[in-house]
Amino acid sequence: MSFLFLTATINLFYLGIVAPPRYAYEAVPGSTEKKETELALKLLYEIFDNSTAGTFVARAVARSLQGNWNIDRKITSHSASYPSGTLTGTAKFLPRFPTRDDGPCDLEYLYLEEGDFATETGLNFTAKRRQVMRSVPSLLFY
Repeated sequence: MSFLFLTATINLFYLGIVAPPRYAYEAVPGSTEKKETELALKLLYEIFDNSTAGTFVARAVARSLQGNWNIDRKITSHSASYPSGTLTGTAKFLPRFPTRDDGPCDLEYLYLEEGDFATETGLNFTAKRRQVMRSVPSLLFY
């Protein structure tokens, strides 16, 4: 069995990166598979090229936050119409495909928070919060 070694030359030649797109059969049927392989390699090498930039650090931090978290925090309100208190519950930080096509957003996270909120006045109720965080390469997150 023989293999065709495909290399995308972005800025320099990479040695030692082992990823399926680097190795394809010589008899790759059609041009679609070759284009997809080249695109996968291009994206892989862009990740390595950007690994020293601030956007990479922000994405690495966001990636490390993915999952379920227990939360226990004090909320201090600066408005008389909103109570202060303690929230105890769970938070989820989940990646998802961008839901907006009108901007440069290329990564999106959904933050879901739910728990029991105990006010300083003794009132208890279930509290929920939902936020969408979008990554824009030039702005990191907004």
